[in-house]
Amino acid sequence: MNSERILFLRGLGLFLLILALFAAMLGCGGSTGGQGGTGSPPPVVTSVKILNSYDGASGPGYKDHPDVSGAVGPSHVVDFVGAYFIVRDKATGGVLQQKTQTQFWSGLGVAPGTLNDPRIVYDPLSQRWFAVNAGPYIFLAVSSDSNPLNPWQGVVVSTIIQGDLLPRVGVDVNGIYVCGYGVVNTTSTANCFVIPKADALWSGAGKISLARMKTFTNLPYELFPATDFNPNKAPTDPEIFLTREGGQNVSGPVPFVLLMNQVTWTGAVPQMSATVTIPTAMMYDTPGSAVQPSTPPIKAVEDHRLFNVFGTGSSVYAATGSQINGRIGIVWFEVNASGAVVQQGTIASPDFDALFPTIAADANGNVAIGFTKVSSTEFASVYVAARLAGDPAGTLRAPAVLSPGNASYRCSTDPVEWGTYSSTVVDPSNPLALWTYQEYAHGSTACQWTTRWVSFSL
Repeated sequence: MNSERILFLRGLGLFLLILALFAAMLGCGGSTGGQGGTGSPPPVVTSVKILNSYDGASGPGYKDHPDVSGAVGPSHVVDFVGAYFIVRDKATGGVLQQKTQTQFWSGLGVAPGTLNDPRIVYDPLSQRWFAVNAGPYIFLAVSSDSNPLNPWQGVVVSTIIQGDLLPRVGVDVNGIYVCGYGVVNTTSTANCFVIPKADALWSGAGKISLARMKTFTNLPYELFPATDFNPNKAPTDPEIFLTREGGQNVSGPVPFVLLMNQVTWTGAVPQMSATVTIPTAMMYDTPGSAVQPSTPPIKAVEDHRLFNVFGTGSSVYAATGSQINGRIGIVWFEVNASGAVVQQGTIASPDFDALFPTIAADANGNVAIGFTKVSSTEFASVYVAARLAGDPAGTLRAPAVLSPGNASYRCSTDPVEWGTYSSTVVDPSNPLALWTYQEYAHGSTACQWTTRWVSFSL
């Protein structure tokens, strides 16, 4: 080989290496990895553009973490956390109305005890907000229209279940789906309550009717109904419910197995399928504690749960936490109605912990996972990991910081409680914009937890 050809090939190799390094700096493609710290800002990820950002609810409340749940409507966002029901102006984040959870439910004629595990969704198909909470029974609240400042109506979904009810709510064009877990006659059971959607809609007149509600019993632990906004979904197209096999606090690692049930409709009558077992290529291990720049560590054992199931087309997305190589990471899946895994992946690094993920996809099929990221050099911060529709299956772009933390969080426990849930949703006014709602570390006052709303596009 002559010297000119050798020099040409060496030059070409150097050019390609520089090009590859430049692409990596931009976060293009591939698996996720460690990102930045307090001493160096995280790298720019060009696939994520922040559109709006402001703080949400803050504590202290009746416990030292917020149970983060929220939803986004046409003109408002609603913080529906363990302590509060807060309506905000969507553009500015300004508080328009604030009540405690007890005040909210008592005002609807529901007499709650100690409330636990609030969840809320906004449904653009019916232009209603649907919220659930529990204590000691499962409660459902429905707004009268798209404005959460207008009247709501509340009902007791079930008086047969008592205990740690872990209510979860999903919605599609056909129905409202509420699942819970508790004790019936000293026996633990997981049930789902399915309500024809027309029976739950009201607009200042009439009442929510549970006359045609059907209860399905003895289902898998913590089964989560999908939120699916497909307006063309037929009654025979299934509403998908997912959970992870094995309950909580599994001593692993063990194979990660999903359990799926489906509801279809004949008129106003729902039918629940048998449970389908879906093996995956992933492993699961109960998360331990996350490291932050100064003590105490952050407790993450609640990551055994799915925190949402997002429906799109003929499949659903879900994500949850798992211990991966000694750190807390995220496993995520896309599963179709046939029970096949379409794609799967992880967010994992020896350099950080990733907590309490939720997942959604925009109208172009771009997927985002919102979560809390924390490490020994980075305070707990709001992050998103994204994949664009054309990216290779199972891959995510490098995590992008949406709102950095600025202090270590501390309270009465060691490890300290954190988040428990989060929310990642599509903006009903712009199907190419998404919002995530997370806890993050803001301020050094003990037990003063803080949440953050961030809107972004991919």
